[in-house]
Amino acid sequence: QFYQVGDPAMVENKGDIKVKEGGNAVLLGGAVKNEGSIHAPDGSISLVAGKKLSVNLDNNLVTSITVDESLEEAIQGVKAAVENLGYLGSEAKLVRLHAELTNKLYELSVNNEGQIVADGLRSSGGTVELVSQSQDVSSVTRNTGTISANGNDGIGGKITLLGDKVVLENEAIVSASGTTGGGQIFIGGDYQGTPLSPSFKNSQSTFVGSKSYIVTGK
Repeated sequence: QFYQVGDPAMVENKGDIKVKEGGNAVLLGGAVKNEGSIHAPDGSISLVAGKKLSVNLDNNLVTSITVDESLEEAIQGVKAAVENLGYLGSEAKLVRLHAELTNKLYELSVNNEGQIVADGLRSSGGTVELVSQSQDVSSVTRNTGTISANGNDGIGGKITLLGDKVVLENEAIVSASGTTGGGQIFIGGDYQGTPLSPSFKNSQSTFVGSKSYIVTGK
């Protein structure tokens, strides 16, 4: 369990982190930023911001990280609570970027401008989750980079983008294609407004720019 003591602090990676096959890379803090690369073949990568966090494991894989207490303070000069400007993946099974805040502490809650790859080491695509929540309904989840959960020898994986506001702009790519069938992409919620999970609210607004690219299928 992670619990903030004193002022919030940032966890930042500018190097090259590699974990063994099936392993976990977990970065937790008052703000989390990746400018380097993190590789977790057939494993999980988690970048999560919150005041109090619980890490849950199943067969050595981090299946979920629960934010028990939301962030209450911002770090000066930081744009996003969770941000990827580099590379996350190397055929990871699960990649999650998650932030929970009490109010609009940052311009962006979850921001991806880099590359996220969960294509699956063996067959089907993996899972990618970019999720943010704010108690005052002000969180923003934004993607201007590339998110991939393709099935290179099977069906595509699952990609979820949730926040009070979700934005895909510039030349953003979100792909869950597969050689034997497409996967699932959820932006803002499920079909006809059905919530994806009791833990997360549907988005209040979503924006997909004209140059953004979303694909599932063979």
